[in-house]
Amino acid sequence: MKKLFSLILVSLTLSVFAPAAEARLLTDSERILLQGSSRFLELATKAVENYANFRANDDGVSAPYGGAIGDLAEFIKRAKDKQLGVNILKTGVNDPLIAYRFMQLSKAKDYGDLAAAPTTADDIIDEWIADNTFEEFASAYFDIIGDGLDMTIGGN
Repeated sequence: MKKLFSLILVSLTLSVFAPAAEARLLTDSERILLQGSSRFLELATKAVENYANFRANDDGVSAPYGGAIGDLAEFIKRAKDKQLGVNILKTGVNDPLIAYRFMQLSKAKDYGDLAAAPTTADDIIDEWIADNTFEEFASAYFDIIGDGLDMTIGGN
């Protein structure tokens, strides 16, 4: 039993103090490549349109609001996303900064499956498609564009 305990302790110690794998972040030159890619712009725009369609047609039935603060924040996000989604479906995605904003969102994401930098825009885009990064960032993109959206009643 004492040996088992020692083995577990050594194993835990090694896992805690083992060097963490270094994150693979996009370089500035890779971000510039992506921002200039028509394929990237097309896929980012399509992801935003898809998310807009999803949120615009959200009937709110599954909204989690039960009175808790976290639930209220989610409720407000869904309401903002719905309003933004309806506007986007009516007018389209008219944001000249969409590629830049997606790049802002990419700064902290780990791209561990990517080859060492530098790599091509198409390789990065393929990785984003495989990891559903466009869809993930579409929701966060709505947070950025909805930041100044006033959800108060009566102009307060």
